[in-house]
Amino acid sequence: MKKKCIIILFSIIALSTLSSIAYSENDELVELQYYQEHYKKTHNFRNKGYPKTDSPDYQKLIELGKKQGEEAKALAILINNNREAELKGKTVGRNDLKNIPKFDVYNYPLIDGSTSAIPLSLILACKIMDLEYRWIRTDRIHERAVGVNRLVAADNNKRLNDIVTNVITKHTGTNTAYMNLIDKKVNILLVARKPSEDELKAAQTAQIEFEYVPIARDAFVFIENRINPMRCLTTEKIKGIYSGKYINWQEIGGENIKITAFQRERNSGSQEMMISEFMKDTPIKEPLPNLVVMQMDGPYFGLTEQVYGIAYSVYYYEHFQAVSPYTRLIEVDGVLPSYETIRTKHYPYSTDVYAVIRKDELKDSPARILYQWLQTEDGQKIVRESGYVPVY
Repeated sequence: MKKKCIIILFSIIALSTLSSIAYSENDELVELQYYQEHYKKTHNFRNKGYPKTDSPDYQKLIELGKKQGEEAKALAILINNNREAELKGKTVGRNDLKNIPKFDVYNYPLIDGSTSAIPLSLILACKIMDLEYRWIRTDRIHERAVGVNRLVAADNNKRLNDIVTNVITKHTGTNTAYMNLIDKKVNILLVARKPSEDELKAAQTAQIEFEYVPIARDAFVFIENRINPMRCLTTEKIKGIYSGKYINWQEIGGENIKITAFQRERNSGSQEMMISEFMKDTPIKEPLPNLVVMQMDGPYFGLTEQVYGIAYSVYYYEHFQAVSPYTRLIEVDGVLPSYETIRTKHYPYSTDVYAVIRKDELKDSPARILYQWLQTEDGQKIVRESGYVPVY
């Protein structure tokens, strides 16, 4: 009872500092926000050095860190429970699939692709080879950052699981995957975008032509720290941020705080989509080296360090793979990205996920058979089971 009273008392204190409390995935966690903001201030020792271990500030830092970890874990569990329930209703039995390609570990085409497409790749292989799979969900959140859920084959044969998870469906990232297809190291790609100019040039040099087709629908999304009150931005404002027109949130209706605009590395799937699908004819400002974040989890690390920043990703990774209690999606032009707004294309930056093969693949090759099967009704059932929006 005493513990409950302390928690209630602290909630009242937090409410006097910040507005609205809703312990849910979609609204602010006021206690988490309060601690994160306070932790950030207490953590300001880059130039001053750590507080002495016997000082009250040091003890407060430890206590706040522990409390923040508890709140983060609670929200991570909530996020995972919601995702699990969402996917549960989309599972299709293997007996409900017709004309499944007859592949095993010996003739299954080697797949490569985007990090965000790994779950689709693995579910596809498990369904075709009649294997179980499972999500490994995490509630262990790196300090003020993100955890990543992953999918693995879960058959009784552990060696087979390892082959399917780490060999047949191993994804190296969008750009590397395209280069591997050019070099004939893999047979088929599942990627979040079409080939970039650099990749097309490399293919031309190698006298390779790509053949690609959309097999799922995703979205290009923007993310921010939950502390940032700017929950909705227009396309014009986001383009202004990334072109360098706006450098302070106050210029677009926010607080008088400098905008930290994170970007991804050149040729990454997210960066190419940012330039070709979003910025288009608007030049993107050259970022400082410390604002270029690597890997799919990079934006989350950046946003938990710079709480008034902005970054981007793809919806599938953000929704099903990343477990980030400290960040949230931004509404763009008044529309929040979701399965439904992507399906209806109401969200303005819906994108396609592509299957890609070399154009000279033989008609009866495993890669072409899989490529074609993904476009069938049964193939699209697997797309839906993975959590992606089907295109057919």
